[in-house]
Amino acid sequence: MAASAHSRHPIIINTSFATRLNMIMQKKSIYVAYTGGTIGMQRSDKGYIPVSGHLQRQLALMPEFHRPEMPDFTIHEYAPLMDSSDMTPEDWQHIAEDIKAHYDEYDGFVILHGTDTMAYTASALSFMLENLGKPVIVTGSQIPLAELRSDGQINLLNALYVAANYPINEVTLFFNNRLFRGNRTTKAHADGFDAFASPNLPPLLEAGIHIRRLNTPPAPPRFW
Repeated sequence: MAASAHSRHPIIINTSFATRLNMIMQKKSIYVAYTGGTIGMQRSDKGYIPVSGHLQRQLALMPEFHRPEMPDFTIHEYAPLMDSSDMTPEDWQHIAEDIKAHYDEYDGFVILHGTDTMAYTASALSFMLENLGKPVIVTGSQIPLAELRSDGQINLLNALYVAANYPINEVTLFFNNRLFRGNRTTKAHADGFDAFASPNLPPLLEAGIHIRRLNTPPAPPRFW
């Protein structure tokens, strides 16, 4: 019996190693362009303020972002971090060029952004980044990531997971468990978690108990 138990032991180890190796080899890599916004802000005597490195420190403390099922991700923090109400077309151009510069290195892209002009940025980028073969998801939060009841954790976690495992190769906006077409989205609520809506087009995807792609028509091709 002892010999038989011992003979089975290496099989268990080898199977586990093969599974882990397979997961590592299939692991996707996502580029996160952190432009600013509420999601990365830190509490201060003057209210919430942007602080360089604060978002990364908070993510390091959240084990769910580092589970084996999650993709690898690299955060590129913009300097200075931007208030989205000050976003200009020049900033949209900078974001588009940033994605273009790293396009061949990553499997997908997530843009962290303030909610004030998030829909405008998603729409602008959808026309600037044509013929995408990889997903670009814009997201953020109503409450900073480090605060109790923050929606930032679930928005970012799902954006990363969806980009890696349910890629829709266009510019989209993810908020409150729904993925919208970037140029069909508008801000609907200033203080609710369901901050964004798409009145003229259903969501592309819903992240409930199961993640479901919906039968939304694909983005029409552009010829200009």
